Amino acid sequence: MPFLPWSEQMVIDGDCIDGQHQQLVATINQLYDLVHGQGPGDLGSIIEFLVVYVDVHFADEERLMRLAGYPDLDDHRHQHSRFTIQLEALREAFLAGDDQVDEDLLKFLKSWLFNHIMGTDRDFGPILMAWRKTTQISEFDILEVGP
Repeated sequence: MPFLPWSEQMVIDGDCIDGQHQQLVATINQLYDLVHGQGPGDLGSIIEFLVVYVDVHFADEERLMRLAGYPDLDDHRHQHSRFTIQLEALREAFLAGDDQVDEDLLKFLKSWLFNHIMGTDRDFGPILMAWRKTTQISEFDILEVGP
């Protein structure tokens, strides 16, 4: 069983946000497996991918929230910022020669992502779906074009 299993309960929009969340879940599971000697990969590459992918995902999600008129965007950005700080600390520790990822950090990543998806992201889902019905622009158009 994966460290952080994906479930249908985590579905937010049935579209691009869920795809990005699934990639984040898969990457955290890959990090966990590597740390526990259960999978192939390079720790530095996984950490770097996670840092970059989180940045892209948060930017995409925040752009959609802004366009859809999500009222709690500022709070959501703050939550994203706190998570990004934790990931940057992991990256900096790794670059400084600390190749140990401790259990507390893995638990934090798992807990934060699950609770964030099931909490504030879930609150955004209905707003995103309502916005989709009022526009002919798809999220994919927006995510490719930018702000």
